[in-house]
Amino acid sequence: MFTLELDLNLLFVPPMEDHGQGIILTRTIPIPIQPTSGLILCGRMLEECGSTELGFQLDEVKWDLDREVFWATTTLTDVGLPLALIPDTLRSYIDKGWRIESHSDTYADKSEADDDDGDGVSVGIDGAATDYEQLEMLQGLPQNRRPKDFNRLFKALICEMVRASNNVSAAYAMDKLRRLIELPVDRDPIRPAERTPLQKRWAATCEEFAHLGSDQQWEWREHVLDRYPGIGDVI
Repeated sequence: MFTLELDLNLLFVPPMEDHGQGIILTRTIPIPIQPTSGLILCGRMLEECGSTELGFQLDEVKWDLDREVFWATTTLTDVGLPLALIPDTLRSYIDKGWRIESHSDTYADKSEADDDDGDGVSVGIDGAATDYEQLEMLQGLPQNRRPKDFNRLFKALICEMVRASNNVSAAYAMDKLRRLIELPVDRDPIRPAERTPLQKRWAATCEEFAHLGSDQQWEWREHVLDRYPGIGDVI
């Protein structure tokens, strides 16, 4: 029997892009054969990914000489999930044995960053008891009209996107506007006059990040990583 440490790369689109690094979870899996890149693992113990016959495809399989285990990566993309439901999604993975970390984290010291809750109403997020459309609307509301728990989650997602270098211009716009504004994919991007005022502000703020100097980008990035909570701090 072999031991496999599997890193699961979860991408939530939007606000993340559908490639690159997202939120990493890891899990220790006993496997009776030597794992190889391209091998697909399926079964009831992995049913949280959906249909068990689809399973997880292993990428970047490596043998850890120090710890005498195999480790590999796999990726799943969740499109269109309201931000407010991300904690429940992550908790469902944790309940089944996943951990919010990477196997590679054991090679480096960990440090925890946190921040205050910020302005917001004192209302918890209960995905089971709240209408889906209302949860979907939270990400576009002003910060002071959202639950404090959601605002903390919002900062954590910004932090994770910056840490993963995933759609950083969108993370910057989320930070500056305190909202996530989606631009319709079926709208002609060369006709900005059709956009709402908020959509125009979103597009302009994303573009603003690209025009910042490298020192300014780095300063903002370090501010986020130093002061904002990570996803593991909010679930």
